[in-house]
Amino acid sequence: YLKGKRVLILGRGGAAKAVAYAVQNSKGKLIKNGLSFDVLVNATPVSDQLLVPAESLRGKIVMDCIYGKKTKLLQEARRQGAKAVIDGLPMLRAQALEQIKLFC
Repeated sequence: YLKGKRVLILGRGGAAKAVAYAVQNSKGKLIKNGLSFDVLVNATPVSDQLLVPAESLRGKIVMDCIYGKKTKLLQEARRQGAKAVIDGLPMLRAQALEQIKLFC
C-alpha cells in the first residue's frame, strides 16, 4: 500500500527505524522534511503537542505509534479530515505476532 507514497517519519528511535524499514520494503519514499507527504508517522513520545501544522494533515494518512491514548496528532488529524487516522495498536499487534513466530 505504501508503494510510491511519500512518507514523513517524525522521530529517530527504534520505532522510527522499524517504520522506515517497512516503508523501504514497501517501495515507499522516505522524505526527511517538508510538508509534501502522503503519509505521516509520529514515532516520538510526544502526545500532547502537534509537531506539524494542523492543515498539513488534511487528506493524508496519519499514524501515531503511541497506542491506548487519544494524542493531539490523532485528534487534530480527525478534525482536519485526514484520509485515515491510525494509532499504534496495529503496529504493536504485528510486533507481537512476529515475536511469537520467533520465540514460540
